[in-house]
Amino acid sequence: MSDLPFIIGGLAFASIPAICLLLYEERQRNKLRQNRPGLNNELSSAIQDVEAERTQFMIAHDNTDAEIFEIRIIQHVMWWLRLNEGEIAYITSVNGNETVARVKLDKNWINRRVKISSTFLNNLEYKTGEVVELRKAELKNAERVYFCQIDGQKFGEIYRRMIDSSLSLFFENHPIHQGDTFSVPILLSPPIIVRFQIRDIQPSPASIFTTETVVLHWEEDVNEIEAE
Repeated sequence: MSDLPFIIGGLAFASIPAICLLLYEERQRNKLRQNRPGLNNELSSAIQDVEAERTQFMIAHDNTDAEIFEIRIIQHVMWWLRLNEGEIAYITSVNGNETVARVKLDKNWINRRVKISSTFLNNLEYKTGEVVELRKAELKNAERVYFCQIDGQKFGEIYRRMIDSSLSLFFENHPIHQGDTFSVPILLSPPIIVRFQIRDIQPSPASIFTTETVVLHWEEDVNEIEAE
């Protein structure tokens, strides 16, 4: 119990930067409203547009202590991006490559740093220590996803259902982005690892894989659809 005042004081101190930022923004908005009182509706719309476009530039670090579909950042960056833990962010590299991931809070991490898995860094064609851009993502559920096997042995139709089940289990409830590549464990005996690329996704370019998402294979299924 004797530590409680120190804990409360520490939490209050940690929240000061975010509170100051919000107070500053509100003062700026009030000044604009006073100077141009007839444009409140226009100002409100502009503020919403700006907040929807909020971004944060972060230095990428390889994340070795979390699953590949997560990124980890500190609390006040989550506040700035208007993100809650478990929501989704776009990650964009300066060369224009983009992916998506769920945001997790890391209380012991560093300002201006984001922990990203090596899988996502490879998809971004980036490496630890380089700068990426984060912004909030509002994604719909994926209707169907086209996977293309890019290495490993080719499987016959007899294994098709097992491959589809393995892909569904691996990606279930995760956000995915067109063009991303993943090493997926195929539940055979013994299990094997096969690399797949997400060649197309609907709706694109990013969606959330669910139990209702239809798994399709780029070479076979696209040819069948075109033939129909």
